[in-house]
Amino acid sequence: MQLRNVFVLFATFIVHLITTFGQHHGCVYIPHPKVQCNQEGGLDLCRNYCAAKNYPSGDCLTFPEMFRRCGLPATPDPGHGKSCICFTS
Repeated sequence: MQLRNVFVLFATFIVHLITTFGQHHGCVYIPHPKVQCNQEGGLDLCRNYCAAKNYPSGDCLTFPEMFRRCGLPATPDPGHGKSCICFTS
């Protein structure tokens, strides 16, 4: 139980970093309930969601891919799969 709390805290911190700093590098993090990249057809859902919000493109990325692409410091992968990121340019 305690390990789960640490993971949730870590994941929340990572999401905060992406949300706060990623936008300066043309990235917009889309939370899991809206688009789930890990389900079948998730990449299409992500791209369609980004297009509907008038972003030029979107992709499903792991945390390390996301940080590299969005110009953030490297981070270990918490292992929950991929998340949807919309790109502003």
